[in-house]
Amino acid sequence: MWISENNVLDIVLRDSLHQPQYVEKLEKIIRFMIKEKSLSSDDLDTIWQAQHGKHDAIVKVCYCCLQKQVGTSEMNAFIVFSMLLSH
Repeated sequence: MWISENNVLDIVLRDSLHQPQYVEKLEKIIRFMIKEKSLSSDDLDTIWQAQHGKHDAIVKVCYCCLQKQVGTSEMNAFIVFSMLLSH
């Protein structure tokens, strides 16, 4: 998938996670990747790593992005929580 091949998620997670409109776009990208079954465990790890050493507001954004996706029918909560616990 083009999004993965071009590291779009890495780029989007670099800056502006404190801006609500930016976070909304990030969530849309993640939902699209889930729908297309292209969100990998490496992508989840990238989202998780984006919050390390950041301000509490950025940490909350990363947690919320993952939490919202767990509720989708295509997302397996066990995979997300296993990944989070492994760090």
